[in-house]
Amino acid sequence: MKYCYVVLLVFTFSSCGFTTEEEYYNRAMNHEEKLDYINAIVMLDKAIARNPDYKDALIFRGYCKSQIGKLREGTNDYQKALKLEPNNTLTLFNLAGNYNETKDYEKSIEYYNKALRSKYLKKCDATTEGKLLEIISPFGNSEETGYEVKICELQYWRGLSYYENKEYDAAIRDLKKSIKGNFDNYGAYYYLGDIYLKKEELQKACQNFSLAADLGNIEAAKKVAEICQNDEIKEKN
Repeated sequence: MKYCYVVLLVFTFSSCGFTTEEEYYNRAMNHEEKLDYINAIVMLDKAIARNPDYKDALIFRGYCKSQIGKLREGTNDYQKALKLEPNNTLTLFNLAGNYNETKDYEKSIEYYNKALRSKYLKKCDATTEGKLLEIISPFGNSEETGYEVKICELQYWRGLSYYENKEYDAAIRDLKKSIKGNFDNYGAYYYLGDIYLKKEELQKACQNFSLAADLGNIEAAKKVAEICQNDEIKEKN
């Protein structure tokens, strides 16, 4: 599961041995870049001790805790950050991801839904036909803040939560939308193939497995070899 956290350029000062919360945040960033999440958390603990409402530090600490498997603690940090800004797209996205990781798919879908109605939605670069998606944030365009998440990325991950929750028709809708936005088509075509296979729609399954295989998906290529070699299926594809 992919996680994101906000990265801000912060100008800090230290004098007479006083360390600001921003300085601790920057030190945490240095540790995280080395994948040293433990010491990053130590620095973020100090930042949050100085300012309990330091939203960016809460989001970042939630990410670091999630990276080392402390999903419940990470979720708690995201929830605290969400109280400070309920419409923060990044926080909602990360919360949904944590619930997906703990197999609470209903809760995951709930938070993906909230994220798709939130403040910092970002258009996907282009559809497969080269046109911008005609979906925009209800809050209007926002300047880049570090909290942005692409709409097609949210649709992709919500589609996977629907898939895991066996809501296959909803998963198909989301995965097709994510493909139009060119987000992880490698995975989206594979999951579409698997869904159609579960629905016993073999032709559609093979079409999507073949598209995933063309993008280098090894598991999809195996599926093509296993189930899509029937002459009738090959003719239809």
